[in-house]
Amino acid sequence: MENKNDLLFSKDFYWGSATSAYQVEGMNTNSDWWAWEQEEIKGAHSKVRDLSGNSCDHYSRFREDFDWAKDLGQNAHRLSIEWARIQPSENEWSSEAVEHYKEVIAALRERNIEPFVTALHFTLPQWVADYGGWLNPKIVSSYAKYVEFLIENFGDKVTYWFTLNEPLIAAEMSFLKGTWAPAKNKSVPDFFHALRNMIKAHKTGYGVMKQAAQKKGYSIKVGAAHNLIAFTPYNTKSVFDVFLAAALQKIFIKAYLGFFSVKTDDFIAVNFYLTSRVHLTLLNISAAFVGIKDEGEVLTDVGWTMRPEGLYRVLINLINFKKEIFITENGVADVQDRHRAQFIVEHLKAVNQAIVQGADVRGYFYWSLTDNFEWAYGFAPRFGLLAVDYSTLSRTARHSALVYKRICSSNAIAADLV
Repeated sequence: MENKNDLLFSKDFYWGSATSAYQVEGMNTNSDWWAWEQEEIKGAHSKVRDLSGNSCDHYSRFREDFDWAKDLGQNAHRLSIEWARIQPSENEWSSEAVEHYKEVIAALRERNIEPFVTALHFTLPQWVADYGGWLNPKIVSSYAKYVEFLIENFGDKVTYWFTLNEPLIAAEMSFLKGTWAPAKNKSVPDFFHALRNMIKAHKTGYGVMKQAAQKKGYSIKVGAAHNLIAFTPYNTKSVFDVFLAAALQKIFIKAYLGFFSVKTDDFIAVNFYLTSRVHLTLLNISAAFVGIKDEGEVLTDVGWTMRPEGLYRVLINLINFKKEIFITENGVADVQDRHRAQFIVEHLKAVNQAIVQGADVRGYFYWSLTDNFEWAYGFAPRFGLLAVDYSTLSRTARHSALVYKRICSSNAIAADLV
């Protein structure tokens, strides 16, 4: 029975979880990450902790995983298609991969789960990496052909599409920090060069996808999933800190999303993990992005802060774009499952508060459905609603998954959770 103190969401709100192909499928042998990690792990100072290998074998177990998603009350799921599977070489399109992903999408539809599909989630086909990947302008035309192929083959089955996942993070980790494939060096020029080509790929891809859909008579919506950082004042009583946080937030969101022409996209997709607490005397830009941690503050297993007020701040700053908003990733590495339930509840309270203030949030996707391969971190961080035993690949629902199920199933945060 509904309680007057429950926090309600709209009846058509999307409740889901997210995954990416390389992180969950396993054996993506034609990907640039696959080749890179095989070589990288041999080094004395390897940037990777584990080989992705079979991961959690979602490629074979997707129906089982989607049964879990349905049982957990979810009506949407975000996934990605692996470019390297669809197009293993420049002049080859894999009918086997096409049929596989059609089965994946059909399995979601059969369970009344809406698919939200990412065309490119960090990884590239090895043949693209061989000609320079994001550092070669050729990638824009290669990518355009790929996404056109996706719409021609899947556009009648999928409404919501993402061109890219977290392009800023991809450019930063691969070319500025040098900890992700190809990780050949740390180069500011390469970072900007890669980011520029990502921006071009997104803009070109958006147009190609919409045009391909129009030719076929399909109705689709296209955007990109962006990792957005929140800025909050270190000292809430300091006029200067409050001003700095507000200014940085507006500049970051307006400038960054402006580069990606978000005003012409069909929606805004937000991946949210970090809040940076800033202080006026903090002049080191890299430190500003890491933020200031309070003494004794509880952190995630990978050392990230958990500040739901940051998500509220980001959403409020998106209102003026007058777009549908989706939270496409929001999660916590918590192997003991001590904080995840509260993390979900507190962040959803922030989402609800932002909706009340005018943010047009249409859905929330927890990262992630299952434990998975977390890039250079390997398998140690556990983000999943479902715990995976990597020796048997069995899945078990964590307590936090059951809390999230209550929310999804009731379309509300019950008063006793608030």
